[in-house]
Amino acid sequence: MELTIRPEVMLTDRAQAYLRHGGVQNLYVEDANVQQCCIPLIAPPVVHKGIPPKPENFIPLEANGWTIYYEKNLLGPKTFTIDIQSYVVAKTLVVKGWRVGV
Repeated sequence: MELTIRPEVMLTDRAQAYLRHGGVQNLYVEDANVQQCCIPLIAPPVVHKGIPPKPENFIPLEANGWTIYYEKNLLGPKTFTIDIQSYVVAKTLVVKGWRVGV
């Protein structure tokens, strides 16, 4: 069954500056694919730079001039934000505000 949820995505000012500096025009958001053993785990999805390997499995969304490909079967909130998280000298894109109702 294919879902047609079209969430609203926002980019923080920090994320936009990071993307502009790196010349990135496209992002994709997909399931974190976390391995679990004995407890259910719901993790926020992962953000990657570029176009997904199989774009037909994603819904293209627009945010502040960037195209964000959202995995079609990803269940999540109606709105979420992409931000930057820093680890010492490295920076990575992360999803903020990811809440799934039970």
